[in-house]
Amino acid sequence: TRAGDGYPFADQLCTGVTPVINYDNNPATGNPKIADWCPEVGPTGDNFGAQFAAILYASVAGSYSFYAGSDDGSGLYIDGAQVMALAGEQPFTSGIVNVWFDAGTSHTYLLDYYANPFGGSAIQATVDSRLDVAAAPPNIFDSAPMTSVPEVPPLFLVGTGFGSFGVLHRFRRLRRRRAA
Repeated sequence: TRAGDGYPFADQLCTGVTPVINYDNNPATGNPKIADWCPEVGPTGDNFGAQFAAILYASVAGSYSFYAGSDDGSGLYIDGAQVMALAGEQPFTSGIVNVWFDAGTSHTYLLDYYANPFGGSAIQATVDSRLDVAAAPPNIFDSAPMTSVPEVPPLFLVGTGFGSFGVLHRFRRLRRRRAA
């Protein structure tokens, strides 16, 4: 697998919508298991990558908090700009970042994640509960990084955090580096 956050990915395995991002392959935890979420990944939950995407709506101006944690690497992108990097092959590592949003604006959320075959596999993330969250369109992964998003009417945004519509996720195999 490649270091960093796993991008670019290849060979899509599955897609779906999830109400939370809190998965691992440790049988001792009560967290949902990676293999239950995407059976094609297999019971060990390693040697794969995943992307999570959502549309965020800020009704009031302010600094909004984002948490992400992963074993191994991950990268968090807001409106196409990387705001957090937990890159590399490592045990579970986490961080929090604050991003300013103007009132009445919509933003893209993209979390890249990868797991290698060493140690565990886990991914967790939350968004500030003051933000409305809607699943991103399925083609969000098929275009160049977005730098702006049309305003999403608040009626389409239900719940807070990753509730209601949830977050679109897509598992992919990681591209392997070819030996020269």
